[in-house]
Amino acid sequence: MKKFFFAALAAVTVLFAACGHEPVGPTPGVDPNAETVELSIYSIAWYGDYYGNGTTNFFVQLLEDDVNYDGAYVMFDLCAASNDIVGTYTANTTAEAGTFVAGDGEQGSNIVELAGGEADGDPEGIVDGTLVVTKSGNTYKFVYTSADGKKVYVAEGAAEISNGAFPGEPMEATNITVNATQAEAVYYGDNGYGGDEYVINLAGNYYAAIDLCAANGSSATAVPAGTYTVAGTGAAGSINPGMYYSGYLIPTIVYSSADGQSVDEAWYVQSGSLTIAEANGTYTISGTVVSGFGSQITINYSGAIACEDGSQQAPRMAMRRNVVVKGRK
Repeated sequence: MKKFFFAALAAVTVLFAACGHEPVGPTPGVDPNAETVELSIYSIAWYGDYYGNGTTNFFVQLLEDDVNYDGAYVMFDLCAASNDIVGTYTANTTAEAGTFVAGDGEQGSNIVELAGGEADGDPEGIVDGTLVVTKSGNTYKFVYTSADGKKVYVAEGAAEISNGAFPGEPMEATNITVNATQAEAVYYGDNGYGGDEYVINLAGNYYAAIDLCAANGSSATAVPAGTYTVAGTGAAGSINPGMYYSGYLIPTIVYSSADGQSVDEAWYVQSGSLTIAEANGTYTISGTVVSGFGSQITINYSGAIACEDGSQQAPRMAMRRNVVVKGRK
C-alpha cells in the first residue's frame, strides 16, 4: 500500500479528520534562531504492522496552511514499538521501532511545498533529524528538528488517530456476535488458485460478506459444507481476508448498516475459521474470526442458502460484491 500519494490529498479528508491549529509558542529545547515553521495536524493514520517487522506504523500528515493549502506539506512515516505513538523518533531506512522512515520523494517521510493545493516543485525526502511526539488529553504535539538544528517544524492540536490500514473499522477491539437470519450466495467458479469461489452474504443484526474457496469442480448451485480457514491463498478450504481498495471494501468483511446498502462501520476479517454444515437443505454457519484491529467476531446462521451461478458474469479480476464505506470526517 503506497501511503505517500499527493494526488490523493483531497480524498484523504473523507476518511481522516482534519484538525485546525492555534499559534504555537516557543518550544523548549529548540534553538530560538532556528527557522521554525508552524503547522497544523492534518491527519494521523494507523497502519498496523505495515512493514511486517513487529512495529506499529503511523503515517502523519502536517500542513502549514490547511485553509488555502499553501506552504509546507510534511509527512512522517513512523515506526513505534506499540499502538502508542508518543515517543522520540530518529531517521532510519530500516523501519525499526523508534524511527521514522527516511524519505525518497515518494515513500517514507517527505516534504513538498504547496501552492493552492498543488505541488510547487518535487517532494524532498526527510533523511535526518529527530521527531518528538507528545500527548496531553487528545492534544498531540509534533516537534521535528533537523540534524543541524537549523530547521524546526512544530504542530500541535486536538486529533484522532484514524484506521489507515482498515478504513471504517473502529480503533478499539471488541467482541461482536453476528446472528444472521438471511443468507444468499453466488458461485464464481474456478479462481485460478486451486479453488472454486463463493461469496455468501448474511443479514441480521450485522451484515457479512464471506468470500470462501471450495474444491475445484464444486456445485454451482449449492455451497459445499466444510471448515474454511482465513488465508489469502485462494486454495480450497480457505476464506479470503477482507481488504480496502479504491473506495471499496472487499470481502471478507462484517459490517453494520442502517440501510443495508452503505457501511457505517466495518470489520475486515483477517484470521480465524468458519464451519459450514448442511442437512436436508438447512445450513449452519458457525465459528469465530478476527478483524484487522483485533475484534473477535462470532458468526451464527441456520437456514437455507440460495446459491446463484455467477460463473459467467464479469471477468475474473472484476471486483465482487463490493460495498461502499460511508465518508467519515
